[in-house]
Amino acid sequence: MDDATSWAIVFLVLFAILIFLVVLGIKWGIKWSINRRKLMQDEKEKIGYLVKGYFFHFSGLPLAQKICCAVYYCADKIIIWGSEVTFTLDFSKIYDMVLLKDTEIQNSVYNGLLFGGNGVSLGTGIISNKSVTKYLIITYEKDGAPSYISFYVEKYDPNAIKIMTLFNKRRPYGTANKTVQL
Repeated sequence: MDDATSWAIVFLVLFAILIFLVVLGIKWGIKWSINRRKLMQDEKEKIGYLVKGYFFHFSGLPLAQKICCAVYYCADKIIIWGSEVTFTLDFSKIYDMVLLKDTEIQNSVYNGLLFGGNGVSLGTGIISNKSVTKYLIITYEKDGAPSYISFYVEKYDPNAIKIMTLFNKRRPYGTANKTVQL
């Protein structure tokens, strides 16, 4: 055999090994995907959630900032899982749930300082194209007093919008179902 023939055989063997590894990788990828989908379905059946989203904790829970949390919207509660800790919040304790940009929060605080409570309401309507950061804010009753949990939300996370929309459909906007004595 000459050098050209031996190189051709080496090339064909390497090519066959490469094809074998690609086919094996595709097979393992499909198997992993099927198993992952089954695990997700089992998790959904076990917890009974309607929507699940992954958000970064900002404040309100005894967790460090920017800890990735799984937020499960269930039929009667919200379950938050982060850093191997599970938090459960019944809907009967939740006052409101909103998705705000950072500039909307700043404008609300600024208008609230200038114009009082009505200014806070006015500030939430201001829209700025400069903002990139959004927050999912859940206000709720904790030990008889209002409290909140907030999460960083990616710019256009559809799960945050779904969670907020489902909650607002559950409790139509403008219905005051809580009274807080200040």
